[in-house]
Amino acid sequence: MAVTISITLRSHSLASLRTRPADIGLTDLTYRFPLGDVVIKAGDVEFPMTRVTVFDFARAMLVAFAQARESGTAEYDFTEGEGSIFLRVDGSALRVDCDFADGFVESTVDEFQESLVGAGLSLVGQLRQSFPGILENSHVKALASALESAGR
Repeated sequence: MAVTISITLRSHSLASLRTRPADIGLTDLTYRFPLGDVVIKAGDVEFPMTRVTVFDFARAMLVAFAQARESGTAEYDFTEGEGSIFLRVDGSALRVDCDFADGFVESTVDEFQESLVGAGLSLVGQLRQSFPGILENSHVKALASALESAGR
């Protein structure tokens, strides 16, 4: 079953920053800004996550996905402390479940990777639109580069 991952930036989440894009630190990007909503969905199963630090989600899910591909399992714990997402890989099949919603999502490893990379690149685009110059920031630039590499 096809899996979709969507990340929606809350446009006001960066508005309070009064600093140059290049000067936003990793701590702020991981624990404070930018806030947004994430949905992982396949068929009738949906894992909605609201007001999460979407930069951290995109970055950490890339790491968790790589770990799951290598070792068979991985876990992503939200920095906000609201729950965990669990990834399990068996051959070319991937299963995603969590401790904050019922059900599970199944897809192929390739479909999940494509959806994860697409959602992350969409986030980078939203950040660029909402906060011109954000790619001057080394952390955002590294995420964009990692996403592009993962998409190849």
